[in-house]
Order: sequence, then C-alpha cells, then structure tokens
Amino acid sequence: MSWGSLNPALTAWRNAIERRLGAIRGKASDGALADGAHESTSQHQKDRDGTVDAFDMDTNVLGSSVPTGTPDELRVIEAMKLDFEQDPHRRGQLWISRKEIANKDIGGWREREYDGRSPHTEHTHWESDQDREHIGAEWPMPHTDRVLAEMRGEDMPDASEVATAVWGAGFSQGGRRETAGERLAHVDVAVDDMVTKGEFEEFRGEVMGKLDELLARTPDDTPAQRIDQ
Repeated sequence: MSWGSLNPALTAWRNAIERRLGAIRGKASDGALADGAHESTSQHQKDRDGTVDAFDMDTNVLGSSVPTGTPDELRVIEAMKLDFEQDPHRRGQLWISRKEIANKDIGGWREREYDGRSPHTEHTHWESDQDREHIGAEWPMPHTDRVLAEMRGEDMPDASEVATAVWGAGFSQGGRRETAGERLAHVDVAVDDMVTKGEFEEFRGEVMGKLDELLARTPDDTPAQRIDQ
C-alpha cells in the first residue's frame, strides 16, 4: 500500500483524524493506493475518475505497539465508526474492522461477520460513497472527541450549563440587556471555552435549543431579573 489519489471525501476524513491523533498514532498499516496484493476490483485501485475510494488506518491510533490495538485504542475506533456512519454529508459507504463489516446500504450500517482474506485487525478499512466522494467539507467527529476528552479526564459540560453561561454574559457593562442576536453570538465562544476543541455539531445544536428556551422565558426589553422568576 502507498499514498496517492485519495478522493476528497476520504481526504477530509483522514485530515480530521490527523488533526486529533496525527502526532501520536501509528501509521505502519496506513495506506490508500493498492499494491500487488489487491485485486483489480478493490476500492484501493484508482477508479474511472482517477481517485482511490478506500483508506486503511492503522489500529494503533494512540501510538501503542500492540498489533491488534489496546482496549483504549479499540474504544476510540468504535467512536470513529459512529462518526463515519453519521457524517451529515453521508459520505461513508462501508467499513471493515476486526472481522466485522458494515455497509450503509445493508441494514443501515448493520454489523456483520467479515470472512475476507485479511481479518482487518491491524488496520480499519474506510470506504466512501461513490456519489459523494467529491465532498471535501470538514468531517465532524463528535463521538471521537467525546471519548478522547474522557480519556484526558476532561469534563463535558451540560448544554444547560453552557446556555446559562451565555445568558449570564448577555449584559453590557452599563447593565443593558443585550439583544437575542447579540447573546447568540456568545455561543461559539462559550462552547470553545468550555468544551474540548472539535466539531461538536450535536452539542452546539443542543446548546442553541437550551438557549432558545432561556430567551423565550425573559423578553429582551424587561429589567434584569432571575431567569427562573
């Protein structure tokens, strides 16, 4: 296996992984472009548009030397599977890992036994949707981010906690209550300050929902008061 010609979708997926783990993860089993051990029908072969539609990621995502991965590494990979499956652009098509395979078009990512020549214990195979391989937008990894944060001992704040922090910041120095639009501008800052960096779309959406509830309970033109009165 070698590098070269990985399509935009899987390049975005690999880049997302690299931003989080590139400094530590093992890459001995990484690859994209097929070598002689791959059949002509392999997704590691270049397709008609000249791109490669599969990426193999070494199992040692946390840098261990255990060929089949440590329990923590396998936990991270399980989170990665969810992020691959739940991409908002639906770019993922199939993954193979540890004698299991799952396909978007078969039971909605239902995991099945894989009996191919390689058990895929030393690496995980990621394969993209042919019709969406051109989408190179940033790939969110909220499940992976949460697992990595937990491993680092970082607490994930409750959405209500973030929303309340945003609300509390919603006053000017002169005591004027900011408009809803001005307060909403604080959300990204609060989330970035309180949550491990990463693409937390789900978390941000929940925060916005909680903030909407708070805004609805106290109109912008009322005097400052407790939000629970």
